[in-house]
Amino acid sequence: MQKMNELLIKKILSKVPKHLKPIDYLKDELNISKESVYRRMRGEISFTLEEVSLIAKDLKFSIDELMDTQEANYIFLSMMANPSQEAVAMYEEMLTNSISLLKEIYQQSKKVLITMALTSFPFKFFSFENLFRFEYALFLHQQNQIPFGTSFSDILLPPAIKTLHQDLVNYVSHLPKIVCVVDDNIFSKLIKKIKYYYDLKFISNDDLQLLYIELTQLLKQIEKIVITGESESRTSFSVYYSLLSIDTACIHYEYDDMAITQLWLCNEMPIILKNNPAVCLAQKKQLESQIKYSTLITSSNTMLQAKLLRVLRNCIEELNQMSLHESN
Repeated sequence: MQKMNELLIKKILSKVPKHLKPIDYLKDELNISKESVYRRMRGEISFTLEEVSLIAKDLKFSIDELMDTQEANYIFLSMMANPSQEAVAMYEEMLTNSISLLKEIYQQSKKVLITMALTSFPFKFFSFENLFRFEYALFLHQQNQIPFGTSFSDILLPPAIKTLHQDLVNYVSHLPKIVCVVDDNIFSKLIKKIKYYYDLKFISNDDLQLLYIELTQLLKQIEKIVITGESESRTSFSVYYSLLSIDTACIHYEYDDMAITQLWLCNEMPIILKNNPAVCLAQKKQLESQIKYSTLITSSNTMLQAKLLRVLRNCIEELNQMSLHESN
């Protein structure tokens, strides 16, 4: 804890604007006396976790930057949003932080390698408004923010979130290379959710058709990636097909001598691990192990290509059959 306190003091001194005195800044920011500030700066007492959080947020640095990266026995997990916020603000913050993460990587290096293991498809990375709107609606529902009697067609994307989504799609489309491991279940979770909310009458037949059409369009993009190894935006892809189920979704960013890992411990709220080489290396090894026991299908192995695409196509076709059955 003493080491963390020393690192925090150094961070404060380097981050406080030059026109402000650090002592006066802390006095006002933490609403404590000057004597209390001096005692903290002298190391006589430690900053509380709440104080550290306030300072980090205001001076725009991550708490995990205060960790001794040589010590691998403990880590800080950075959430993509503050869960105490209103649901819309939380979702907006998650998108903003996703964009900030990609911006940070771009500013450091153009030679970034992204490796991911997917338990479900990252629809927010693609420009499909209705699929993204459904993901947004699910988030609101999980936060108990959808009034009884509301339908999917009533859920509208706020302008700020719509703009952030397009910004995120734009940043993702300019990634140079992505390595991903997928299994048969990357569409199945979404299809089950759509069927569930359709049975609840939250999704109408018309909405079901909109989702079906966009999934069909997405499948065409996936087919191009699998066959050619390249997306429409010219991002290079290496897709590995795992016959074993992937348990935890993960994205690992690697550039220059830096590594950042995102983990999805729950469906909608990823956490970020960075500035801890030991933990990021362990996650990288886990991804490499998954790749080792999977099969590369981009531009090769046409039988497994066809198998994966057939599985995804059958998943999507379930929605069309539901709509046709209801119409009859």
